[in-house]
Amino acid sequence: MRRREVLTLLAIGMAVPAVAAPVQEFGYVPLGDGTKLAYTLHRPTATGKFPVLLIYNMYDASVVTPAWNQTETGDVTDYLERGYAVMGVNTRGTACSTGTADFLNARQVGSDGAEVVEWITKQTWSDGNVGMFGHSGSGITQFYVAAFNPPHLKAVIPGAAPGDFYRDLAYPGGLFNYAFLYHWAEDAQPSQERRAAQVHIEAGDRDCGVRMRERPKSTFYWDMHGQPVNGPWWEERSAGPVASKIRVPTFIIFGWQDQNVDSRAAFVFDKLAGPRKMLLAEEGHSFYIRSNEVKREKLRFFDHWLKGEANGTMSGRTVSVWLTMKGAVERIPDRVVRLPGAPAGGTSMRLHLGADRRLKTAAVAGNASLEYLYPLGSAFVYGGTAYPHVPAGLGSLVFRTDPMTKPLTILGVAEARLFVSATAPETSVQVLVNELEPNGNRKYLQRGYQRFSGGSAKEPIEITVSLNPTGSIIEPGNVLEFMVMAPNMTPEPFGQWGFLPLAISRNRLHMGPAHPSSLTVPIWP
Repeated sequence: MRRREVLTLLAIGMAVPAVAAPVQEFGYVPLGDGTKLAYTLHRPTATGKFPVLLIYNMYDASVVTPAWNQTETGDVTDYLERGYAVMGVNTRGTACSTGTADFLNARQVGSDGAEVVEWITKQTWSDGNVGMFGHSGSGITQFYVAAFNPPHLKAVIPGAAPGDFYRDLAYPGGLFNYAFLYHWAEDAQPSQERRAAQVHIEAGDRDCGVRMRERPKSTFYWDMHGQPVNGPWWEERSAGPVASKIRVPTFIIFGWQDQNVDSRAAFVFDKLAGPRKMLLAEEGHSFYIRSNEVKREKLRFFDHWLKGEANGTMSGRTVSVWLTMKGAVERIPDRVVRLPGAPAGGTSMRLHLGADRRLKTAAVAGNASLEYLYPLGSAFVYGGTAYPHVPAGLGSLVFRTDPMTKPLTILGVAEARLFVSATAPETSVQVLVNELEPNGNRKYLQRGYQRFSGGSAKEPIEITVSLNPTGSIIEPGNVLEFMVMAPNMTPEPFGQWGFLPLAISRNRLHMGPAHPSSLTVPIWP
């Protein structure tokens, strides 16, 4: 057996309410190829065997504490009080973990994580039952590990994780998301792994200090930049291709309006081979960690699969959709829709685009066109009460329905069919769907992007822009708003998405019987 490097400390000055003598340990999990993955373990007490909940990422999981885990609702504290041990592990080549990092390689990260799960079950403090939790980077790693179906992994709860890394994040519509990827690869990820390493170094881990100083700078941003075409490289880094292998009970949690990751993770759900459930809501990237109601749902799922409690968590339809979220702190839905699978199919409503800037169910009578300047029309989707806003008039086209006379529930995938021409040989488009109130307030519903070529200033071509799944209720008196514009060039204040423009162009949208541009929205009865 390889030498275990363990420092046993008290919880470094962090109090854990209602937990008797919590214990924190730092150490390394030895892998079969000689790699060692840095970890931190919290046990409710110094003695006893516990089910273990694992968070595993390329950030700072190896310094998880009761006051952390990317959470504002105290998940780790609750897990400890519930009798779980909590363990955080950094992926290979990040923070104090040895080896060479390939942050999102499903096979490598998944295989390593499966070894960690089985190593846990051999420790004196483990009762042999392991679950995984976490969102974003800590969410996608759960798909990778679960695809290996380690025998003692009893449940996973991935949140806010991309299902298709290429389409959901890196190249939506074929456009390189330079701003987000640069921020992630050059700042967010390295700063968090440095934080994790520093905690271990301050606790006496001298080897980690040497390792961090000698580690070469990551080239991951340029690796992504060098893969503009969707293919095997991206499939190796996505959850969708491995989902059909997953037999581990899985609970997916996602907010439609995720500002960092598009919502195609909903499509991963139907591919899962084991017990499954999903929660979708009108929320953003941090929904997983900011809702106490979600925290209770996660606890019930773990209690059932790791402790055998018959608490009804798997009863009823497997997908819950929370609509019209209420409350500033404790966000709860005004309406819940329950489905047997991911939202798809069903009834749809086709809205025709007219030169009068209106969206109508009736076909437009005469042929017409409207022009906007590219790339002047970009607009932030996120970033405060002012967003999404209406861009400068020359840079965008905005279409609206008449005020609703009764509630309209949208649930599923919207699609824009556009007939466009351009003065540049290659250009791109961003579309937004919003709910607009009479007082001017907007609620963002969903977005879509598309890069295209082949048109000319005179002859339009037809393009289809598939928006990501969404769900919302358009209230009476409000209107549905559709925006056509250039993708934003500068990073969004909140989501950090941004796209370098192509050639300057005068883009024209054609409408009418000859070129029936339209928006099709999915309707729930």
